[in-house]
Amino acid sequence: MISRRQLALSAIAATIASKAMAQTAPTGEYPNHPIKIIVPLAPGGASDFMARLIADKLPARIGQPVIVENRPGAGSIIGMDIVAKAAPDGYTLGMGNLPALVLNPLIKPASMPYDAEKAFTPISNIGLTPNMLLINPTKVPSRNLKDFVAYLKANPGKLNYGSSGSGSALHVAMELFLKNAGAQMTHVPYKGSSQMLPDLLAGRVDAAMDAAVTSLPHVKEGKLIALGVTSDTPAFFAPDVPPIASVVPGPALSGWHGVVAPAGLPPAILAKLEAAIRAIVKDPDVQERLKSQGAIPIGDSSADFAKFIKMQRDANRPVIAAAGIKAD
Repeated sequence: MISRRQLALSAIAATIASKAMAQTAPTGEYPNHPIKIIVPLAPGGASDFMARLIADKLPARIGQPVIVENRPGAGSIIGMDIVAKAAPDGYTLGMGNLPALVLNPLIKPASMPYDAEKAFTPISNIGLTPNMLLINPTKVPSRNLKDFVAYLKANPGKLNYGSSGSGSALHVAMELFLKNAGAQMTHVPYKGSSQMLPDLLAGRVDAAMDAAVTSLPHVKEGKLIALGVTSDTPAFFAPDVPPIASVVPGPALSGWHGVVAPAGLPPAILAKLEAAIRAIVKDPDVQERLKSQGAIPIGDSSADFAKFIKMQRDANRPVIAAAGIKAD
């Protein structure tokens, strides 16, 4: 749980940095000095990879260096609070993600130092990292999603599922699936996906929702069966696995990672950043690099990214409330 002292120190640091930049930055057309992208997570992982990919390509389009700064802590809250409190001048950006902008505000609103619905200007969603609905074939008799849903309805609560922790994205993703399917399973929380996956492989838990990039090797080896994927269409990395929504109507929850700025970003600066980032994501080399990490390239508009974030909040708010989901 994030402490008040952590939040206070974070806010003070962000305010000092913003004032210093405002005092020392030369005036003129944007941009005229380096840009910083805050990643609210430790190095490694999808958000960090995408931030560094954008930082590598953006200078050629805007004429200034772009620096990536990792500010992990409190499930992305500390880093995103720095972004929220920065000056809306286009020189401090952030890598928004599902926990930071959707799940944390819904699950632990009392711990939020910023209003996620008002504190940011969405610029562009870089990519989705889909999840897969997985079963252990020795524990579950179903071999396709339709039969699995029928089995769950005929045996409410008989099967269990593992997640990366109470209140985690994978926990919410499974509860969203169960709500849409009208089915029940017993939740077994772990301290991270890396602890859950060995128990799924060993049959100590029956099913799970897990990141496709992590679970796909086990599916290819036949140790796990992927019944569905959370992307809207079949994913390039598993074209034979159906989208969950094609069998169970309703939204499904994928990870996503997009660039945001503080609220109040001037329209001209937003337009410049949006155009540059969207062009980068459409670059064939960038698309291949994203796919190599199991990500589906997006590169949408600011308006579409904002609509997407709102849709995610609207879809998950009733699920979190009905399931009584709390953070660890």
